[in-house]
Amino acid sequence: MQIIKLAKEHNLNEFLAGCRHSPYVQSYEWGAFQELSGSEVMRYGFMEDGSLSGAATLIKRRLPMKMAYSYCPKGPVISDKHHLTEGGSGKLRDFVTGLASIGAAENCLFLRIKPATGAEGLGLPMVLEKTIDIQPPKTLVLDLAMSEEDILNGMHQKTRYNIRLASRKKVEVIEGGEEYFEEFWKLLTQTGNRDDFRLHQKEYYKSMLESFKGAPGTRNSHSIKLFMAFYQGRMVAGNIVSFFGDTVTYVHGASSSKERGVMAPYILQWHCIRLAKQLGYGYYDFYGIDESKWPGVTRFKRGFGGRVLESTGTYDAVLRPGAF
Repeated sequence: MQIIKLAKEHNLNEFLAGCRHSPYVQSYEWGAFQELSGSEVMRYGFMEDGSLSGAATLIKRRLPMKMAYSYCPKGPVISDKHHLTEGGSGKLRDFVTGLASIGAAENCLFLRIKPATGAEGLGLPMVLEKTIDIQPPKTLVLDLAMSEEDILNGMHQKTRYNIRLASRKKVEVIEGGEEYFEEFWKLLTQTGNRDDFRLHQKEYYKSMLESFKGAPGTRNSHSIKLFMAFYQGRMVAGNIVSFFGDTVTYVHGASSSKERGVMAPYILQWHCIRLAKQLGYGYYDFYGIDESKWPGVTRFKRGFGGRVLESTGTYDAVLRPGAF
């Protein structure tokens, strides 16, 4: 297998958009955003029959003693046609092995991977160590091929009630820009303290919203938008939502500790689901559930229905066993 460095003309986004449950953290724009945040980003792939058949966006993290490691969030990714064949795991194994060789030549201690099909059964020619999950290993995905009526019927009765209650309370949902960021940040800080979430630095979220300004609805481009719910003129909830490939992803959410009785997060989430469906996306990903770590948030997300998808988690392919 010949692994190549990907340039823009290799149409990374077009390839990813053609994969089911397109992973937004592999997009060209996400890599550019990571570069703005100070990371070194490399993009690799392999070709078959003249077209891209596998891709990996690698984020290089520096370690002491002039060492480093490379992280491939929700990847590497191989085409859906390979997932459906017996040789698919062999293609993924060869791809990971090639990426590991590149990493070893660049003084990487390990290659951190999280392919959709799992890593432990690939038969890689190096030690695999289970490690921390940076991306949630379990998520909830709603199939947008259903009608709005069927989506509503698939929700928990209490969730439907809360959506209607927020509507009766005249909670208003709008898409916002940079002028709303400071108010959203206050809500996000409240939410992190209340629900024990670890937050990024303030500039991380601000830069994210500034870096993904494209219009949703174009499968091959990646946009991230801020949606907000207002009650009596005050922002009471906000969502940061990613639009990429066939999937819309609820990336971050915030809500006020006051006015919780107006149920703003419910109608805000329903607005985003309806918009994703109207724009022609295939899936709405609630991005991470965990009954033990986040019981309240998980209960909230599960109320909207959907199917649980669970990966085997994140692994480190050890490249320098003596130093690992």
